[in-house]
Amino acid sequence: MIILPRHKLCIITPPHTASRHLHNALCTPKHGGIYCIGPNPEGVADHHYTQRCSEYYDFKRVLIVRNPLDRAIGLFLHYEWACQNQPLTIDLHGLNWNNFTTALLEDNPRVSWLYRYTISRLVSGDTYDHIIKYPDLQQDISNLLGCSIEMEPAYHPPNIAKEWYASDSNGVAAWFNILKWSKEDFFSYFPEDWPATL
Repeated sequence: MIILPRHKLCIITPPHTASRHLHNALCTPKHGGIYCIGPNPEGVADHHYTQRCSEYYDFKRVLIVRNPLDRAIGLFLHYEWACQNQPLTIDLHGLNWNNFTTALLEDNPRVSWLYRYTISRLVSGDTYDHIIKYPDLQQDISNLLGCSIEMEPAYHPPNIAKEWYASDSNGVAAWFNILKWSKEDFFSYFPEDWPATL
């Protein structure tokens, strides 16, 4: 979570919505953002904290969202990276793309909440004053603050959905898995993209 006292805003950044880039951009002397951490669903403190802070309870709340088909690819790429670079943080190693999406759909507890939780599940029961979508993130945050923000480049080139979901039978199976896993996210934040086509 990023708290912006000057603007009376709290920005909630679920996993793989450019959260770290946004924290780095706003938690600076220029913007005065406060890098707020708190317990995640597994009880470990991190920057994906979503709960209201009593001191800033009246601040407007901003939620960053990302199309579930695109976000799932980013989550899998992070899973692969973590398996290689932070192996002790991963309980279930060696999942391929189809197995990974199946684990999300089945809510396999051996896969971290970081991957399994949809945005709707993470922020369940809360309300937001602004919903900002990932593709327009930098411009929309700049508009909201009334000044430009500079963000670091993305970690990898934009995902091409057809390469992941339409290349073979495993990709098609992954597509169905993600549609079922993230149906609430589509209906809440991307109704214009449902039913999702490639």
